[in-house]
Amino acid sequence: MEYKSKNRHKFLLKCHLIFVCKYRRNILDERLADYIKQKCLAISETANFEIETMETDKNHIHFMVSYPPNVSVSTIVRKLKQETTYHVWKDFPNLHKVYWKEKTFWSDGYFVCSIGNANSETIRKYIENQGWPLCQFIPKAKDLWVFLAYNYKNLVSKNPSQCKFLNGWLNTVKDTTVECS
Repeated sequence: MEYKSKNRHKFLLKCHLIFVCKYRRNILDERLADYIKQKCLAISETANFEIETMETDKNHIHFMVSYPPNVSVSTIVRKLKQETTYHVWKDFPNLHKVYWKEKTFWSDGYFVCSIGNANSETIRKYIENQGWPLCQFIPKAKDLWVFLAYNYKNLVSKNPSQCKFLNGWLNTVKDTTVECS
């Protein structure tokens, strides 16, 4: 555990944040996603928090953020959303085709979950693997067990063919199967 120290206190505060594009528009292509990541890292360098890892999917972005006790999560969210929206509209003027009524980029809400040190590596791997289609994720085997922990119920309940695919892959790798309902 890597506790951070200030004058009179030690702390280890981390959270998992998710921002969603307004109207869940699938506009985070590679170019825009990389631009937003660069801007977020630049913002965190001048702010009082640290982005440990982040990754995007087509319509949302995940962050793992560490911060001191005197900074609120809502302050971090406000700073990241306001500044990235400003810069995205400044440098991507054709966004008016997607959001034609107002200069907005992120939805009003956000997801936040505090994470303890025990599972921060699991959260980090989950965030880093965002945006990978199932067929690309499994052969590269970044961490199958993290994937299963977060997606098993969805795989089994929504699509039996995915469960059959998963069972076939598990059989070839580890003589293991999962129960399909």
